[in-house]
Amino acid sequence: MVRLKTLDLSNNQIEYLEKCFTCSMPILFRLYLQSNRIKQINHDIFKINIRLLKIVLSSNGICHISSDVFRRIVQVPTVILDHNALQFNYSFHAKPACNLNMKYPNTSYCQVQKLTSLDLSHNIISELKKHTFSPVRNIATLKLDQNTIEKVNHDAFGFLPHLTCLHLAENKVRTMDMILTMLFKDGSSYLQLLCKPSDTRKCKN
Repeated sequence: MVRLKTLDLSNNQIEYLEKCFTCSMPILFRLYLQSNRIKQINHDIFKINIRLLKIVLSSNGICHISSDVFRRIVQVPTVILDHNALQFNYSFHAKPACNLNMKYPNTSYCQVQKLTSLDLSHNIISELKKHTFSPVRNIATLKLDQNTIEKVNHDAFGFLPHLTCLHLAENKVRTMDMILTMLFKDGSSYLQLLCKPSDTRKCKN
């Protein structure tokens, strides 16, 4: 399968991804794993695949992603993780394994410099802390709709100069002024705020 460029394993009953399970597919561009039973993504799963353009992991119930998962994937513009059970937890060793760690430098998300579209909608994220997304500063489209977001630090979206479309629909955000202040203070004048899921023409993947 050396020449395989697209692999679609969606709508199966996969529960576990073997270490380096795509090592025999060095030019794999697109990987679809949505609608399986994968609960966590561990270290070195995608070690060899530096050419991946799109990873879809929707609807798996994923609650844990290793901090080094995307360390070698430097060419991935689109990562889709919607309809899972992810929440933000800033400890590498937190006992509840449900965490998506993007705080510390030299970890996975710091390396994914070409990531431009990140879909975290339909998870259980309740809080966005300071500089949560700063390691992925090339993000243009960020989908956070239909979580339970209530607390948003004033620097949560700091250092995102390319952000043009932010989905925050159907959360628990109460103050519009706070959101506007932290978004526009960095000169994001073209940002389309609070895009609704149906507004696909304005906010493309």
